[in-house]
Amino acid sequence: MAFDLKKVTKGETFSLSKERKITRVRACLQWDPNPDVSKNTSNNAKAKAYDLDVIAFITGPDGKVKRYTDFVWFKDASTRTARKGAVQLSDDEQTGGKVGDDEWIIIDLENIGDDATSIFIGIAIYEAEERGQNFGQVPNAKIRLLDDIVYAPYFAAYSERNKEALALNVAPAEELDLSVGHLTGYDLQENFSTETVVLCSEIYREATGQSGSDDKPATNWNFRAIGRGISGGLGALVFDHFQVPNP
Repeated sequence: MAFDLKKVTKGETFSLSKERKITRVRACLQWDPNPDVSKNTSNNAKAKAYDLDVIAFITGPDGKVKRYTDFVWFKDASTRTARKGAVQLSDDEQTGGKVGDDEWIIIDLENIGDDATSIFIGIAIYEAEERGQNFGQVPNAKIRLLDDIVYAPYFAAYSERNKEALALNVAPAEELDLSVGHLTGYDLQENFSTETVVLCSEIYREATGQSGSDDKPATNWNFRAIGRGISGGLGALVFDHFQVPNP
């Protein structure tokens, strides 16, 4: 099942298990560079690069993060992975405009652990207040959700064929097929203006009322559109969802 978040109301959900069981997803972030970067001076904060970051955090039934290691973000190598690699964030892209997706986060739903009931996905603009930036200014900012079991082998083969062009960050002769594994998408510029952080979505467990092969209660994973803009930067998002002291 695929749908466009621009055409649904906040809170609408769909199953990641109903039509075909989706066990690994990839949330991909795209945006274009700031066209005014070449005009940048020390007194022109708005002409600095747009640096968007995809983040994720894992919670229990109360919606709270219990430990720092369940918050996946761009700080350093140790914070870009969680749950023994079940959640993995790509390297930090700081200007936008890469061929294909600029950043992504991969979530292995089968290996994330029984205590994880929700994974929230958000997008933040780095140093937004210092640079006077918000989502209404960033060109072509969007996020898309993919079935990574389908997309990963396609993209690996595509990357191998176009290795030289991708290394130089120039468009290969072969166009990347953005429909492969596509589940849904979200236009961040169209839906938000003054916000600097967006809580995009939640992937959550739902009991089926049946038992699995291990006699544990069986669950399915669902996707819920949130689309909540947040002012106050990443700290405001952390404050709302952390049970542990703010990092």
